[in-house]
Amino acid sequence: IEGGQLPPVVKVGSLTAMRDFLDVRDVVVAYCEVLRQDASRLRETFNVSSGDVLPIGNLLDMLLAMARVPIRVEQDSARLRASDVPSARIDATKLREWTGWHPRYALVDTVGAVLDDCRRHHGV
Repeated sequence: IEGGQLPPVVKVGSLTAMRDFLDVRDVVVAYCEVLRQDASRLRETFNVSSGDVLPIGNLLDMLLAMARVPIRVEQDSARLRASDVPSARIDATKLREWTGWHPRYALVDTVGAVLDDCRRHHGV
């Protein structure tokens, strides 16, 4: 949109679904922390999450606030899914207690970094 290749409209489904977002760099560090621990526990399951959920619409709001051009949001009924899970809260307590891991990247910084990378990729 910023590069003028698409109309300044984002078509969306439900923006109220709650999700737990993490920076992939935090996820990789979490995996590494697990691998550094006692190998006898490597067959266990560990959830990796921020522990916070927010509406998907908040993520869109962050992107729109960072956009260099005005963008209109339109609800598209074709993008609404009856099977959409209203809230996905994940508990990473076991991981945090065992390794001391915690996320380091703020979501707004991650969103900004992804947007900047897209701009570079598209020459904007």
